[in-house]
Formats: sequence, structure tokens, C-alpha cells
Amino acid sequence: MPDPAPQTAELRRTTVARLRTAGFFGVMSWVFVVLGGVEIVQGSTDGFLIAVFAAAVGWRVAIATEYVRCDVDGLVWRSVFVTRHVPWERVAAIETTVVHGDRWRGRMTFPVASLVVVLPNGVQLTVSPSIWCPIMHHAEFVAAARLISPIDWADVEDGTVAEVRTGGRHAGRPIPRRRREDGA
Repeated sequence: MPDPAPQTAELRRTTVARLRTAGFFGVMSWVFVVLGGVEIVQGSTDGFLIAVFAAAVGWRVAIATEYVRCDVDGLVWRSVFVTRHVPWERVAAIETTVVHGDRWRGRMTFPVASLVVVLPNGVQLTVSPSIWCPIMHHAEFVAAARLISPIDWADVEDGTVAEVRTGGRHAGRPIPRRRREDGA
């Protein structure tokens, strides 16, 4: 008898992913943690220095505790201080792709592998906590998510997103997809 499908899944993040230092804010947070830590250990009691050090440590902790999870309700991930929830009805696909950062917003400035959630209207949401995770961890998570999702991602009407567009504007409804039956 086959094993039952999992009810939850979480992307396994490595130490490298938890120490992610990409972009201006990532680099500067490490600089402030190291320099501020040295000054505080040497006895500095400057209030501004302690506040900057605490903010940098908070930023590093927020990056280290990012996550990507899914359950029967949908996909949830936390990127630094923002938590996103996307119900399965709004997920057209989850892919691993190479993303290029936006240097002006302080994100990574070189191409990296990341999970991307594709919505029915073609919008792609980059899942930041997946950056610097091994590709095999991405594949394991996507496979588990496909098993957990009650929606069959591949069963899209005519296989195109264009069918839900009318007059160049999105019709505001998800791509019609078939719900999986138990045991299917």
C-alpha cells in the first residue's frame, strides 16, 4: 500500500541560505553587526551605536528565520518582515528559475536560483527565502507541494493563460482547473 500524501511541506534551507548576504542591505547588516559588536565588546555605550547594532542583528535574524511552507490551504512564505499566503486556487505553477535582482531596492544584483510562484494571470512572485537553497531542495519542495495541492496544476483549460484575458485585461477569475478526487 502506498504511503499517504504529506499534509505539509517546508523548503529545507541550508546555513548558506540562512546567512544570505545579497544586495546592499545584506552586506551592510553584516558590516554593522561585526563593527558594532567589536565596539560594544570593547565597552562602548553609545546609544546610537547600540541601536544600529540591534537593527542589524534584527535584520540578520529576520533573514535567518525566513521560510517557505505549504499545506492543504495553500502556500505561505515569509521574506524578511513580510508574510505572503497564496491559496492553491491562485497557484498556476511553482517553478525553479534564475532571477536577477534589482540593485536599487537593495536586493541581490546577480543571477541566482529561486522558487517562483506563477499566478493564473501570468504574474510571477519571487520567493526570496528560496534564494541560495540547493536546487534539489527546490525540487523536493515542488514535488511535495504538487502532492499536497488539491488542484491539478497541469490541468489548465487549453494550456494557456491567454484564454482568461478579454480585451487585453485580465477577467479577474482564475484559470478553470479540475479538483483532484481522493486517491487520484
